[in-house]
Amino acid sequence: MKKVLSAVFVFILLSGAVAFWTLHQLEKSVRSVIIARVSEKTGQEMTIGGEVKTGFSFSPTVRIGDMMIPASCGAEKVCTLRIGLLMAELKLLPLLSRKAELKRLTMTNVDFEIDRGENRIFLAHSDTAEAVVNQKQITVRAQGVADEKTFALAGEVEETAANDYRFSVAANGADFSVEASGNVSSVFANAHGRGDLSLTLKDASLLNPRFPALKNIVINAKTQFDQNEFSVPGFEINAGTAQTASMTAKGAINAFSPLSARFHAELNAPDMGAVAGLPAMPNTTFSADVELKDGFVLENMEMTVGGSDLSGHVVRQTGKDIRVDVFLHSDRLRLADVGGAILYPMAAVLPFSEKQKGKLFSAEPFPVEKLKAAVIDMDIATNHFVGADGTDLGKTELKARMRNGVFSLPDFKLADYVRGQVLFDTSKMPADLKIALKAKDLPLSLFYARDGVDRGSVSGSLQLTGKGDSEAGIAASLNGRAMMNMRDLYIKAGRVSFLPKELSFLFPADENQPLELQCAVINIPVQNGLVSSRKNVALESNVVNLQLSGDVNLKNETLKLKLGISPHSDSVLQSMLNSAAISGTLVRPEIALNK
Repeated sequence: MKKVLSAVFVFILLSGAVAFWTLHQLEKSVRSVIIARVSEKTGQEMTIGGEVKTGFSFSPTVRIGDMMIPASCGAEKVCTLRIGLLMAELKLLPLLSRKAELKRLTMTNVDFEIDRGENRIFLAHSDTAEAVVNQKQITVRAQGVADEKTFALAGEVEETAANDYRFSVAANGADFSVEASGNVSSVFANAHGRGDLSLTLKDASLLNPRFPALKNIVINAKTQFDQNEFSVPGFEINAGTAQTASMTAKGAINAFSPLSARFHAELNAPDMGAVAGLPAMPNTTFSADVELKDGFVLENMEMTVGGSDLSGHVVRQTGKDIRVDVFLHSDRLRLADVGGAILYPMAAVLPFSEKQKGKLFSAEPFPVEKLKAAVIDMDIATNHFVGADGTDLGKTELKARMRNGVFSLPDFKLADYVRGQVLFDTSKMPADLKIALKAKDLPLSLFYARDGVDRGSVSGSLQLTGKGDSEAGIAASLNGRAMMNMRDLYIKAGRVSFLPKELSFLFPADENQPLELQCAVINIPVQNGLVSSRKNVALESNVVNLQLSGDVNLKNETLKLKLGISPHSDSVLQSMLNSAAISGTLVRPEIALNK
């Protein structure tokens, strides 16, 4: 009996020694082995900045401090997992055979980030995350903070075949919940798979602060991913409320970088202005087939705003070949419904070059060959164009074309009030620009009745020509004249909403006092990019008389102006203030009051 006990004791002692020796050897090699294997699998260099220690007991442990595990997560993006402390709990019996099998994994101070080269985006932090290993199954639990909001996460990964895994994960927070499940293969090398995603958000601004604050976002999507790309073969989005604005979208996203998507979108907004980030427009409905790829396409577009309607399609392609195709038709278009936005469709669809920092006009040469290949067709028409004051101007059309580098907006008119032409010829360099615009007795209430304008009219003309190889070159060569005569303007309230706040001091303290403008005159020449006023810009009203003199230099984008002010009041304003100086650049002008 003693011999048996002795043999058992020796066996246990030797087994313990083997296990201890294996663990000791693991401590010596774990740093180099883990770094080599993870770096090999991810294609990124993993680092361990802290100590590696082992603890021998019935549940042997390995503690690793300060780990950083990067991995590619899409084109030109690296996802980084940072772990303050990782503790791996091993199974004892396999150590007797000099094998290390994981039983439990605990991580503290875990951060997950995405590095896009230009900027690093912090996504989430967890004080403690735990993974429990059972046969071929791993269960994960964590609690943490993302965007200063707490969340709880639970997931499960099961190996279904060699290097193939089934996964499911659920995360919940105060403002969101998300569930995802699917399959993934080759996790570390050429990872690929597919899954189902369900996301519920309290507010759309959680995705991006620039998004309109639509409530109750529900997203269901089929996803597909590999090492370099993530796509959504099918998705459906529902957002908003029936009382304010509700939106639905259904389609597919083929790629995110660059974005390639096609979907059908609908909007029903009885009270759009109640949603932050959306314009305060009357009862609005919208539907269209949308494609986003090197620009955008709106097909089968149908839109109603209050008593106005609009239908057609819009194409803006900005890739290798520039293409703009706008065909919009309306039976009745009321400015009281849509404001001035619909009057400037070219601003949204024409391909402008990127502006240089701090400059209004780009010095980048025009892409001659690209402009020669560009195709632009614009045809916007309404049977009844109704002004903000209810005046029906009847049928109105705007047509524009670009072929072989020549963009032309031929003679267009707004009833008998406004006529104009635009020609931009880039078929040869330097490019040639010609603008001609005339207005005769145009009633201002037609556009500004909602701003309290009861009466007033404007007549004038704008004649400009210029040549250049760039926007800056054309601006520096502009020649022509701007003339305007505004008379008998009457505004119910003294403060005019469409004028800059910096000039609010010109108006009376009582905002309810009407503003009567007897006359405003502009008659300024433009010579080689220099706009000069020698007291030939003036305004006379019941509140104040103004006179402007000075220069605006389009060549170097500077201005130096003096504003003469004669208030019709015996207040302190009149005794202290008789002029103001406006100087600086066109992008950032500065106003200095003469005290």
